[in-house]
Amino acid sequence: DRAGAKLQLRSPGFLPNRRQLRMAGLAILEIAQQVRKFWSGALPLVPGHYSSYPTTPHEFGWRDVFDIVVKWRQLSEVNDPVWWIDLLPEDLFREGFGLQTPLINGQLKVPRYYPYFERCFSTLKQLIPEQHVLLDSTAEAVAQATDCPSLHTAMGRDFFTISPCFRLELVPSDGRKPAETAPQQRGSMEGTRLTLLKKPSEHGYEFTIRTPGTPERYKEFSVELEILWNRITAEARKPVRDPGAMVELVLTFYYFWVNFQPLTRGSAAGGLIALLALFLAYEQTLVSIVTPGVQPDWEGIITPYYRDFTAKMRPFAECQREPFSIEDLPDVRAVFVTFRDHIQALNHEMW
Repeated sequence: DRAGAKLQLRSPGFLPNRRQLRMAGLAILEIAQQVRKFWSGALPLVPGHYSSYPTTPHEFGWRDVFDIVVKWRQLSEVNDPVWWIDLLPEDLFREGFGLQTPLINGQLKVPRYYPYFERCFSTLKQLIPEQHVLLDSTAEAVAQATDCPSLHTAMGRDFFTISPCFRLELVPSDGRKPAETAPQQRGSMEGTRLTLLKKPSEHGYEFTIRTPGTPERYKEFSVELEILWNRITAEARKPVRDPGAMVELVLTFYYFWVNFQPLTRGSAAGGLIALLALFLAYEQTLVSIVTPGVQPDWEGIITPYYRDFTAKMRPFAECQREPFSIEDLPDVRAVFVTFRDHIQALNHEMW
């Protein structure tokens, strides 16, 4: 419970859910224990039946980290559909399973997410001239728009823009030989779509972020996460550790995960669970980036360059540290073997 409590957002609309925080704490501990074994070379190959991908025996990888998150999240609330989008029926996956989060829904300013309206609205206006062909009069009207009605009127239709997510800057140890290495030179991937729709009659407008789950996005983001996982593993296995370098790597890993959003539900929380677990595995410390009024996933989603994101979040990670040893804790995977064991752990003395 102490580890899971670090997940609680301190923003309007986010009330604590003891069961979900318990789930997060147990997932954090299991991931941290498995990762430490992997880094030390004591973890055997992951059997295919225990993994979402690949389904053959393999070394513990970034996706195995999140398989643990998915398992605990599914069991914490069995009515929530928590699945890898690429494991949905093939036709649905190829069409692009879409995740949608509203900031404004008709007349409602969504309490949880409306605090990010001004930044998202500003980003939307900035991207319109870059991604849409406009007449001079339309471009001027867009520049002068101050709210959803005036911007929709200026465009004259429903529309969206794509917030870019620029790739990693490669280094020689990545083992790849592209012609360019800088993020701008490697180009960007499709991040999140900022969408503005007019609702029927007098019901207002719908301003949302939408993340498509398509095969192309899966391929692109999987490459970046694989590179980062290899860097994190190499850093953790160095005889002389550099905590500062690991902070940068883990924050970058989190950044690409929240832009990826590969789960039907729970990607944002899953990213924080993995972040806490990796720090715990590395330095026996609970490191949080949750601070009042800041939602880390939204900060990542609307930031095109990962270095800008890590520069903003790093001070939070460096000032919110709590020693937490897992050396003497029992092995979570050995204690909770069956689904019944997991559910009993989630229910234990809850009320």
